[in-house]
Formats: sequence, C-alpha cells, structure tokens
Amino acid sequence: KSTRIPRLESYPPFWIGLVALVMAAVVVAALLIARTAGFGYTSYHAEFAQAAQLRVGDNVSVAGISVGEVKSVALAGDRVVVALRVRDDVRLGAQTRAAIKLTTLLGSRYVELRPRGEEPLQDKLIRLTYTEVPYDLQSLLADSTSTFEQVDTGRLASALTVLSEQLDGLP
Repeated sequence: KSTRIPRLESYPPFWIGLVALVMAAVVVAALLIARTAGFGYTSYHAEFAQAAQLRVGDNVSVAGISVGEVKSVALAGDRVVVALRVRDDVRLGAQTRAAIKLTTLLGSRYVELRPRGEEPLQDKLIRLTYTEVPYDLQSLLADSTSTFEQVDTGRLASALTVLSEQLDGLP
C-alpha cells in the first residue's frame, strides 16, 4: 500500500496562509528572544572617570566596526561603570583599552574598544586606568587657570585697543 502525500494545491488556501503566517511569527519571535537573551554576546564592564553623556543603546566598536552596544551606565563611587554587550567573536585581552568618543558634533557618543593582551580580561572588567573620556572637566579647568595666569593683561588690552582703532570706520 503506497502512502502519497497530498499536493499543496489540494489544501484550502486559507489554511495554507494561516500555517505560513504562524510559522513566520514563530521564526520572528525566536530571533527576537535570541537577541534579547544575548545569545552570541558577552557582557563586559568598563570603569570611566565620567559618563561624558554616554547613553544606553550607544554603539560599541572595534576598529570602526560595530560589535555591540551600551547596556547600562551607573555611578559607582568616584567613577562610572558602563555595562557593554560585545559579540562573542571579539576577544578582549587584559590590556584592552576603552574610550568614549564623539560620533557627531551634535553630541552622539560611542565606546571604542582596542583589544590588547594575551591574557584574558580579568572579571570581564576594563579598569579605570585603561579607559579614556573625551574631556575631563577638572583637568580642563586646572589647565585654563594656569594658562590665564600667564597672560600679560596689559599687553592684551593694548593689542585690543590697537585692533579696535584699526577697524574703526570699517563696516
């Protein structure tokens, strides 16, 4: 006795469409669950002197290639700890460096990772001594104070007066 599988055309189109729709929904749901659960990614943390306006969802890159995203930014005493989700195929060694960089002039940020070192990264944590921020307000203020102390205000006033006289009458 031969058992033949009925041809697809013998089924009502409504049921074929319903089965296809359910299968597509199952595939999409499985992909979303896999992405949300973090399959294919490893969690790391990096300590920074300040957050520098870094936000959850900002990009994480290595050599200009996107390899993950920022998962959280939290204050931890005198530093900021940033949770990073990085693809499993990116190997971060013990001397890995992380820097918060500016993406655009409008203020978008990203974390640039520079993997280094043969030994694995201890505790999946990039320590403060291996991180950089785009600016450090404390050191900027200290530098500007010492710079302005060296300015000869008398000569500066004289130069501005001469410039003002030279520009007098120009539109």
